[in-house]
Amino acid sequence: MASDDDRGTDPFEGLQLDEAFVQRAAVTEPAAAERIAHLRRLDAEHRRLERQRRAGPDRHQKLYRSEQRRRLTRWLTALTAVVIIGVLLSWSAIRSRATRVEQAIDRAAPELALTDGSSGSVAGGGGRPPAGIEEQRRPIGDPANPPTDTGPFQFMAVQPKDDTKPVAYDPCRPIHIVVNDRTAPPGGARLLQQAVAEVATATGLDLVIDGSTDEQPSDNRPSYQRARYGDRWAPVLVAWSDPAESPRLAGDVAGEGGSARLELPAGTVYVTGGVSLDGPQIAAAMSRPGGTVVARTIVLHELGHLVGLGHVNDPTQVMYPTTDGQLSDFGAGDRLGLRQVGMGRCFPEI
Repeated sequence: MASDDDRGTDPFEGLQLDEAFVQRAAVTEPAAAERIAHLRRLDAEHRRLERQRRAGPDRHQKLYRSEQRRRLTRWLTALTAVVIIGVLLSWSAIRSRATRVEQAIDRAAPELALTDGSSGSVAGGGGRPPAGIEEQRRPIGDPANPPTDTGPFQFMAVQPKDDTKPVAYDPCRPIHIVVNDRTAPPGGARLLQQAVAEVATATGLDLVIDGSTDEQPSDNRPSYQRARYGDRWAPVLVAWSDPAESPRLAGDVAGEGGSARLELPAGTVYVTGGVSLDGPQIAAAMSRPGGTVVARTIVLHELGHLVGLGHVNDPTQVMYPTTDGQLSDFGAGDRLGLRQVGMGRCFPEI
């Protein structure tokens, strides 16, 4: 046997092998069936892991979408709650300011005062005119668009079954006005015409000045006067008067206004009314600087009472009980209230 040793000696000479060690170190190969079963288990695990890997993104997307839906639901719930609370608070504020009826005395100038008259039931006991006189199928006019600003308003009276709605005139028929100008100051007719036009525009009501009358104001004025005005509800009476004729104008009271209401199963409606103005006192006010503005405010204020507005506690509104002579036109709250009284129900049955 060849050797790598230069001396020719055999390095394995005398080496003995331990047969027992060889036997113990022998490797036993598994049977074919066991190998196949093992491979099948590996394949099944591989497939399971592959399915899990593929399903992972979809599951994450589902979880993400589910979480987004929960967040959206919570957000919408919170927003809905805020809106509902806001609506309830706004409704409460509008209701509280729109349903109270005040009967206090106005002071439209330092020496002039106005009362808001009454919103009483139909008086006179003279019966009723035929139903439907001049009644149209729809409101004759449309109220002016609501102002961009806001302000308080109140009603003289509200409907018995719905205290959020005012008692108002029938918008489907004209509201006739007659004028007793016995004590009217110079320029009084023009002042009244302008104020009536302003109220008509704000409410959409068809206010028509028929002309003059000799009828005197009265606390118990009949609402139906066939002999004087024919088969219709008596027109609204605007009387330029004085304390001798109208005791309510005694002292510093410059005017009063109100309407007579008729109570029906379908609701309550104004059928006629009256405004009394103290001509001598208003003439004295108009003779001073800025007096025409004061007189205009007085007439607007009383016409506001006539169509259904009460007093408010806001000095920027004509329906405020006092004035410094600076207001010459309705404020935002006045206009909101006038719009409401112009949107009353039609009553063809009267």
